[in-house]
Amino acid sequence: MPPTISPVIKVLFARIFPWLCVVMGGFFLYSGNQALSSAKATADWARTEGQILASSLESMQQGTNRTYHPLIVYEYRLQGLVLHGTRLTLRDHAFSRSTEAESVVHRYPVGRAVTVYYDPFSVTEAVLEPGSQWQPYVILGIGGLFILAGLCLAVVLRKMLRRGQ
Repeated sequence: MPPTISPVIKVLFARIFPWLCVVMGGFFLYSGNQALSSAKATADWARTEGQILASSLESMQQGTNRTYHPLIVYEYRLQGLVLHGTRLTLRDHAFSRSTEAESVVHRYPVGRAVTVYYDPFSVTEAVLEPGSQWQPYVILGIGGLFILAGLCLAVVLRKMLRRGQ
């Protein structure tokens, strides 16, 4: 004879847990959409010429994990001002392998002329690589999976409870 499940556990799993999955999925969809919209907006930013001032690799140890960060410093001139930036994209570049970060550093050697994309409403906001990267799409996918899983769980668990299982 199968063990009996308390009514509280039934309500928790059949009514609340699936909808928590849906809410979490909605949060991921919202976050991914915000990141994607912001990243895509950089492609429409104004552009100017700039120059790489420094290009190096930085590593950080966090517990047992080591991450590698390309540190690229560039300057650009606007309206008589000399401005400096360090962002490649709107998202931070952190890599688990040094070779990936080194390839970014090699793309931006010191002295290289670059195109700098800057926000015309906030000229200190600038990037070297405009547009969207892959991360927002992953966040959107995770959100979709959470919503799908929550809806499937809601249907399956409700049917199971109706059968008395």
